[in-house]
Amino acid sequence: MNVATSAFIPPVGAALRDWLSAQSSAWMGAKMAGSAVWQEVLSSAEIDEFREVVRRGLPPGKTAEQLTAADLPMPLMEPRIAEWRQLIDRERGFLLVQRLPVEEWTEEESMIAYMTICTHMGTLRVQNSRGTIIGHVRDEGVPMDLDNPRIRINETNNKIRFHVDLGDVVGLLCRHNVARGGLSRIVSSHSVIAEVLRRRPDLEAALFTPIPFDALDMIDATGKPWRDVPICRWRGSDLRVSFQADTIDAAQKRGMAPKLTGEQADMVALIEEIAEDPQFHLDMYFADGELQFINNNHTLHSRTSWEDEGDPARRRHLLRAWIVL
Repeated sequence: MNVATSAFIPPVGAALRDWLSAQSSAWMGAKMAGSAVWQEVLSSAEIDEFREVVRRGLPPGKTAEQLTAADLPMPLMEPRIAEWRQLIDRERGFLLVQRLPVEEWTEEESMIAYMTICTHMGTLRVQNSRGTIIGHVRDEGVPMDLDNPRIRINETNNKIRFHVDLGDVVGLLCRHNVARGGLSRIVSSHSVIAEVLRRRPDLEAALFTPIPFDALDMIDATGKPWRDVPICRWRGSDLRVSFQADTIDAAQKRGMAPKLTGEQADMVALIEEIAEDPQFHLDMYFADGELQFINNNHTLHSRTSWEDEGDPARRRHLLRAWIVL
């Protein structure tokens, strides 16, 4: 991505579309599917370093949110994680890492290894009103309820529509996956917005105008049950994209937020239509021990539904982190 400078003048119209298409973060899923460039494989020595991290355990007297990279030294992995951070923040915007030996570890031990790599990536942030630092993606058997926003969709086996999470990066570690469903689906938000502008250049202003996103259980000091967020916003010379199909829809269903205008409704529908196009998105199936890191500012992600196996000990389980770079 371009480095922000005071001289940068944001492009508009056709120039904005062309600018987006030229970014290193503007990739097409159909081309990525045939490439291994987004897959990183840990060496035997690097895996052994993670084993040593797990053996040492977390430093005493510190909570998860207080941990820093200095608390969890990884001299071998540190330069490689720094390269991944650059790739995620300034280049392609995502990667898949293979593979941590989670089959050797308990849930707590997997958590230690995962927190270590995330702490070296950036700063962990809270994910909900319960103060969760590392979340669990698994079916807790509780149905979604619009009137109870403390129930998060990651705690169900439901399909999740295209969205971004809070924080610069969302990370997932697969402890166990299932044979039926649960595909991770990602798409370049820069490619999507460029296509929106190609098809509907009249929607450019709507892209930069705030629309209501349901606040779920993260209501801020304003007390409103929604947040007004523009889909696109500039941060220096970086165009950041925020989109959450489910929470935009929830804000409308609750009936307290302002109604979307016709242009805003068209914009939301078109973003989702383009993101769902197999030419644009990339599907990936997590194997046990694989990690995925996604830049929330330049990438949208979704998930297909799944069916767990009969054995409760073998149900699908991913660990999730939100990271500020």
